[in-house]
Amino acid sequence: MSITQRQAVLGLFGLLASGALVITFIFIFQRRPQLELFFGSGAFIVYTGLLVAYWRGWEPARYIAIITTSILISIDVIVGDPTRVFGPVLLLPAVMSLILAGPRWVAVSSGVPFIVSLVRVIIQETDTKPTTILIMMLIGGMVISRIVTDTAMRNVIEHANLAKDALAKSEQQTRELALRTEALERNNEEQRRLLELVAILETPAIALAEGVLLAPIVGSLDSKRAHTLMSRLLREVKDRQVRMVVIDIAGVAVVDTEVAQSLLRTAQALRLLGCAVTLTGISASVAATMTHLGVSLGDLLIARTPQEAMENYRSNRQVSSLAINKVQTKT
Repeated sequence: MSITQRQAVLGLFGLLASGALVITFIFIFQRRPQLELFFGSGAFIVYTGLLVAYWRGWEPARYIAIITTSILISIDVIVGDPTRVFGPVLLLPAVMSLILAGPRWVAVSSGVPFIVSLVRVIIQETDTKPTTILIMMLIGGMVISRIVTDTAMRNVIEHANLAKDALAKSEQQTRELALRTEALERNNEEQRRLLELVAILETPAIALAEGVLLAPIVGSLDSKRAHTLMSRLLREVKDRQVRMVVIDIAGVAVVDTEVAQSLLRTAQALRLLGCAVTLTGISASVAATMTHLGVSLGDLLIARTPQEAMENYRSNRQVSSLAINKVQTKT
């Protein structure tokens, strides 16, 4: 079972009002002096009024209840029975302060009646009992316990605030990380598109005519670029039903053994798809270098320019068409 601080305060006010009412009725039945009846009924009215005020949200009611109780007990000490000067009633303000206020209020609210009692004992030379020391020890223990409780509560609140701040910081970092991750993914996607565009620009495939594809190569031809060139040409030949590919190396400054082998592997792969391959754009310096290195292009078709390769292709097609017509005519 758990109750809130507000519920505890309301419950205490209810107990104080009920206790004052009961004491008033006892005084009436016992026919106590009018002064005691006045204080009993007055305490009931005050505590009831404070209960209503606090229930409506008036926070100072807590402190007024402590002050009122301390004053009533001090008056009772002054005008009451000398034999009960240091009675357990001195503990009531301390108990109230534990619930309604803080450790300073415990010391002050119980200290005032205690000092009044001590003064009366000294003035009237009343004998004291061992309970005096016990009451002082109890009040001191209450003050210490409230200090310990408040300190523990402050530590709990402080740790809760630290945990809350850490959670907020963690959530902020998570959001920032998500934003950075999203931005990084966008950058990666943009870089991927750029790389694809660069690859397309590095290995372009231009349609010269129906069934004829031109693949001009500019710059150096390394293994990675050669693989990209082969993959792109194979895909284009298959998708477009290309019958001849013209590979122009006029933009290649240096052709060594590795470049020649790459071109031969590309040509062989294209021929496996039923596509003829013609190499064009061999410059005089490149031809001299290839001859000096002993590079052989095998049975790869050679033409000086793509235009010449197109003319050869058309001538071969015409020859093939005539041959087919003659065969059909003889048949």
